[in-house]
Amino acid sequence: MALWSVACTREGTMSILWKQKIVAKHPKILMVTGIGVPDPIMGKIGRYYIIPNYKKHPIQDEIITYCKEHHENYKIPRQIVFRNELPLTPAGKIIKYRLLKEIEETIN
Repeated sequence: MALWSVACTREGTMSILWKQKIVAKHPKILMVTGIGVPDPIMGKIGRYYIIPNYKKHPIQDEIITYCKEHHENYKIPRQIVFRNELPLTPAGKIIKYRLLKEIEETIN
């Protein structure tokens, strides 16, 4: 498993992909992807990039409440970023390394 695909929680490490599947079940979300980002306390946490459904735009609290209702506290996303688009390959797969480059540029 790639380093960027694991987040730290108090209960141990957790697959970002697993949390991503939880968030993707929200009815107001069109597309979601998650990557690991540096955190001063936990070391690495998941950041989830969300493209909302065009007819129903969720707010961050709504997504967190949805996750709290359906899952344990350690499975709830800590960072959510709404975007209008994500970098995609011609086949429609999300290019995660471009998101990682954006994060590196903001840190440096």
